[in-house]
Amino acid sequence: LEQTSPDYVIYFIGTPVGTLVVPIAKKVKTVVGFEANENTFWFLKANLCLNKITNALVFNKAVGDVAKKVTFYQNTVNTGGSKIKPIKDSILYNYDSPKQVEVDMVALDPFIKEQNLTKPTGIIMDIEGAEFFALKGMQDTLSKTRFLYIEFVPHHLQNVSNTTVDDFLKKITPHFSKAVFLKDSTNFNISGQEKQLLEHLKLLEKNNVSDDILFTK
Repeated sequence: LEQTSPDYVIYFIGTPVGTLVVPIAKKVKTVVGFEANENTFWFLKANLCLNKITNALVFNKAVGDVAKKVTFYQNTVNTGGSKIKPIKDSILYNYDSPKQVEVDMVALDPFIKEQNLTKPTGIIMDIEGAEFFALKGMQDTLSKTRFLYIEFVPHHLQNVSNTTVDDFLKKITPHFSKAVFLKDSTNFNISGQEKQLLEHLKLLEKNNVSDDILFTK
């Protein structure tokens, strides 16, 4: 909330039921949300209605690097853990025998143009491991975005998107100047400390420690 202003347009890549969407919508001009899980999407729309939120535009779509159909795990024990089918599956993701469904994926850069959407002032992203794919499809958007709030989970990188910390970071750092880790407020100036930032992420990966990261211009 500290990063918002009444004239901001905030994109949520992954909304769950609207726990953050609702309070932030009350403080900004517009929110645009993407939620792949059709069951969660129903609750999101109900939550927006109950709270009389009229400045939210939401889409029942996954966000990735291209427009296509993808297999999606609808988890039942923790619906917030639902995700696109991991490249490397694990008991971490299929322990509750999730229902597998096909969902529409879009790449954000072309989707914004096709739908004639206002580009985001800031992006809040939590899509259970598909962040790397989404980042690949929003490079133009990131170049014009003031901040990116993103979840970093080592096993998601390794299994869901099967990518490296290096490649993950390369999709972000060209567009921002500072990174702040929310758990302990560790921060890096990207222009002079990109190597240290990468080392910090690799240490988190080695210790299997998750964190949320705020990237700003």
